[in-house]
Order: sequence, then structure tokens, then C-alpha cells
Amino acid sequence: MYQELLNKMLEVQKNMRHDLMNDVQVIHGYLQLNHPEKALNYSQRTVKRLQRYQRLGKIPLPLLQCFLTWYVSQLENDEDVFMLDLPKNMNGAWQAWQDEDGALTQLLMEILCPVQDALVNRTIKCRLSILSEAPTFSLLFEGDKECLTGLIHAHYGTETLYCSHEELSSGLLMMIKRSGHARS
Repeated sequence: MYQELLNKMLEVQKNMRHDLMNDVQVIHGYLQLNHPEKALNYSQRTVKRLQRYQRLGKIPLPLLQCFLTWYVSQLENDEDVFMLDLPKNMNGAWQAWQDEDGALTQLLMEILCPVQDALVNRTIKCRLSILSEAPTFSLLFEGDKECLTGLIHAHYGTETLYCSHEELSSGLLMMIKRSGHARS
């Protein structure tokens, strides 16, 4: 898993350098053509994308940070299809997950990678949240039920993590907890 995540991060780094260079060239071109409003709009879009990566960079679990950064980049940073509810105070909510970085990352990879195409094609949406009350990750999937069938029928979990799901009229809610908190 480590080599796979390293390769994913190297891919992200290469793509980010390329995208940032393109963005700077477009902004520069707009300024040369005396279109300051277009340059401003384009630069605001660029800043918004970079801010999302900056928030991901604050996740104190290195494997999870690596995977989610790669995943967001594959979805072209589209916040409409893959929303992240990350706590403002990153350290407090993440404390309970420090020893579970590898298992949590592997579990999220197993859940999210199979639905990546459906997210890209906008047939489903996902909101990933971390809840600090009882250490919990929630994934709320909405959209085409047929796309979610595989998630509904699969069983996820590890020795240390418990994953439950509940079918909703609009989609699927999955909850990931540490096994000691499974009944909380």
C-alpha cells in the first residue's frame, strides 16, 4: 500500500505543477490582452482549488492525506461531487484515528475507488465527514441507486474498524468507527 500511495502522490505532484503553470500562463495571457476581470476570475478559481489542497495537507494522518489528495485530484477537484467536511481544528477530531491511519486509508480506498467513475460522470455524489462525538467517518452517497448497488451489498471492515451502512431514499449512508466504538 505504501508504494501505491507514494506513486499516487508523485502523480498528484506532477499534475499540480503542470496545472499551476497552465493557470499562471492563462492569467498572464489575460493580463497581456488587457482583460483584468478575466484574469481575476481565473486567479480566484485557481486559489480556491489550491485552498482545497491546503486543507487536505492539514490532515495529520499521512496515508489518509495522501490518498484523499490523490482522489480529489482525480475528480478534478470538483467539490460538487466529492465534498469534504473537515473539522476546523484538525488535531482534536483526528486523535482517535492516529493508530488507524493504514487501516482507515485502506478501507476508504476499498469504498471510494470502485465509485470513482460514477463520481466523475456525476451519476452520484459523496460527502465525507469526520465526526468527533464518537470517532466516526461518515460517507453519504446520493444519486443513481444502480451505481450504489455494489456498495450496498459489500461488507467492509477490519479487526479494528467497523463499517455499517443504511439505505436512504436518496442514497446510502456509511459509518466507519473504531471497533471499540462500534456500538456508540
